[in-house]
Amino acid sequence: MTHPGLPELFEAALSDTSRLLATLEEEFKALSRPDATTIEEIVARKRSLVANLEEESVRRAAILQAAGYAEGTTDLQTWLNGIDDTPDRRLSRLWQDFTFILRKCQKQNQINGRVIDVNRHRVHDALCILRGTELDCGLYDPHGSTQTPVASRPITMA
Repeated sequence: MTHPGLPELFEAALSDTSRLLATLEEEFKALSRPDATTIEEIVARKRSLVANLEEESVRRAAILQAAGYAEGTTDLQTWLNGIDDTPDRRLSRLWQDFTFILRKCQKQNQINGRVIDVNRHRVHDALCILRGTELDCGLYDPHGSTQTPVASRPITMA
């Protein structure tokens, strides 16, 4: 027997996860433009959605425990298949959809993190050039040893 409130909680999690994925995809597009305001707005939305998902996770865990699920004893999907008496196995389907979109969110977040890291390195390298300081990359001589760059000057003194 399905515990009351569980389908609604799964639907809310699926909705929030879908919105998080859309927000992450929007963030990916925004990272290619120099618009800090848009990125800040997107980050605020992400934080809100993640907070909602965390709250839903706590409520879901409490409902699942009350319904007899013991975390760590069996896979949740397997357990849901055994108790799901909703029409068309709706609860199991909702959980599958939720986990599928959650994996897509994780992948998109990793991609966004890589884009942010590349952009951060570019900014760092540009600042090093402007300041006339040494870049982190280092140069190597034919023997594989790190070369000390020739004394450099800030671009403003060139």
